[in-house]
Amino acid sequence: MRLETERLLIRPLKRTDCSDMYEYTSDFEVANRAGWVSHLTIKQTKNFVRGLRQKKETHGIILKTENKLIGTISLYKENFRRNHFTLELGYSLNRHYWGQGIIPEACQRVISYCFEETICEVIMALCEPANTNSIQVLEKCGFKEEGLLRDFTTNPLKQRISVKAYSLLKKEYERKELPWQKL
Repeated sequence: MRLETERLLIRPLKRTDCSDMYEYTSDFEVANRAGWVSHLTIKQTKNFVRGLRQKKETHGIILKTENKLIGTISLYKENFRRNHFTLELGYSLNRHYWGQGIIPEACQRVISYCFEETICEVIMALCEPANTNSIQVLEKCGFKEEGLLRDFTTNPLKQRISVKAYSLLKKEYERKELPWQKL
């Protein structure tokens, strides 16, 4: 997958992305919100990138003006719903770029790709209830809250945590019911 917006390029990760990625994988705040342990060494990030590249589910978000990897966006095949092709959306962003509308811009482009160029019928997203920034992104992109999944997963400290589940339906996209489609 290779997608573009006015400011962003979304493309497969490269080995050369490790240094840019380490800037935010080593940031406790970013790592904690993304659900991983912050990286203490560049070697950890290199191994992390190697694993992501093998799975091919995670793509880099490149800021065109800087030609720099500033985050990632992922699509995972999910089995939450029966008889629907469902993808789970995830993302992370270097803290220096928070509050600039980058993740909504990337998500909107990926949503269009999923519903126009794949057989996806539902896009899911999960986040911790305290992650209000992520909740705002999802709502801005038109996701609807489905509910709380209690003790659904573990955090980097291996504690059981609950997550909010959000979804976006292809029929909502096709009917142009999403907030950003009305602009």
